[in-house]
Amino acid sequence: SFGAASSSGDDDEDAAKVKTPEETYSEIAQDIVGKCPEQFDLLVILRKYPVLYDQCLNTVLLMELGKFNKLQKTIKSTCIDLGKAVKGLVV
Repeated sequence: SFGAASSSGDDDEDAAKVKTPEETYSEIAQDIVGKCPEQFDLLVILRKYPVLYDQCLNTVLLMELGKFNKLQKTIKSTCIDLGKAVKGLVV
C-alpha cells in the first residue's frame, strides 16, 4: 500500500514533465527564430563596399549577402509557419 501510493504520485509528476512532440517542435522553432540575426542591409554594404571594376570581391560580397538574406528569410518564415501549424492555424 505504501509503495503504491508513492509510485502513483511519481507518475503524476512524470506525466506533467513530459512534452508532446508538437510542444517540442514549437519550442525548437521559436528558439531558431530567436537566434537568427537581423538581415544585412545591402544598401549600407553597397555604400561601404561599392561595386567597382578593380574591387571584384565587393560584387561577390554583395551577391553572397543577398543569398544569405534570402536563406535566412526562408528559415524564419518556415519556423513561424511550423509554429502556426502546430497550433492548427495553417494547413
